[in-house]
Amino acid sequence: MRSVDKLIGNIHTAINNDPEVRLDIVKLYNCTTFDIMGELTFGETLGLLDKSEYSPWVSAIFRSVKAIEFGRLSLDYPILRRIMDIVLPASISKGEDEHYKYSSDRVDRRLEKGADQADIWNLVLHKNEGVLNLDEMHANGMIFMIAGTETTATLLSGLTYSLLTNPDKLQRAVEEVRSLPEDQLNLEVLPRLKYLSACFDEGFRTYPPVPTAMLREVPEGGNVICGEWVPAKTRIGVPQYVAYHSASNFKDPDSFVPERWLPGTGYDDDKKEVLQPFLYGPRNCIGKNLAYHEMRLIFSKVLWHFDLSICSESREWTDQKVWSLWDKPPLWINAKKVERK
Repeated sequence: MRSVDKLIGNIHTAINNDPEVRLDIVKLYNCTTFDIMGELTFGETLGLLDKSEYSPWVSAIFRSVKAIEFGRLSLDYPILRRIMDIVLPASISKGEDEHYKYSSDRVDRRLEKGADQADIWNLVLHKNEGVLNLDEMHANGMIFMIAGTETTATLLSGLTYSLLTNPDKLQRAVEEVRSLPEDQLNLEVLPRLKYLSACFDEGFRTYPPVPTAMLREVPEGGNVICGEWVPAKTRIGVPQYVAYHSASNFKDPDSFVPERWLPGTGYDDDKKEVLQPFLYGPRNCIGKNLAYHEMRLIFSKVLWHFDLSICSESREWTDQKVWSLWDKPPLWINAKKVERK
């Protein structure tokens, strides 16, 4: 992907300009995933990697996540709605509206280009049944630009932190990736890297991009769940962070141990089926395969090109608030170019 190569080029440029430069890898990952999703969805990147800075649209997306969480709270406690209208900062309450406007404008621009573009919207426009109307396209544009970007960058950020604070795990991942020539860092070969795949699974477990519960609604007639009767229309869900850090499900639940996903390493009794970061069933995330392709390409390229180390001020990086998604601070790292003969 062009955006992945641009990310690598930007890091090289930063190092060439200042070998001791500190890099916020969270921002770099976000710029990359947003540029990729912009191109896949609307046929053009957002241009974030041109300056490695967020655009007003992306800043609005981050604020909209907080607005959505307040909206969920008002559904549970309607009496709080009026209070939130008064106390909620305008920058947060307007974030969702701004995100909708930016998304809608980008959808409209894409529609003007017609149906012969190599992007997701081409599939939408060629659909024969259940064709979306314009309002539905605008709404789905919003969803694509959150679900296909921020969560992928979050996993990459969390995995980077976990490996940099566990040097023995980092070394094993690096050796596996660098055993390949760069032209084999592709979608056919990368899924075969067993330790790298285990790192992704453990990254999802220790730092799930969506740490809260993604709610479903009990259908008409109710249902029995875990031996208990639950009436219809009840909203239910399993908080991912809680499930993945429970000793009932995983041995050494608070430790980063990619080896648990490999056979014969002392973790065979873990309830690995509990890990469902893309949710479960017919309504699971349709972008799962795309997300894995992105993560493998981005992360393997970074490990292949650079020796990374964490800056002291980011040692406690995981001490974060949650607004359905993690409210991530900068993750400051140093990077050195790998010297090859």
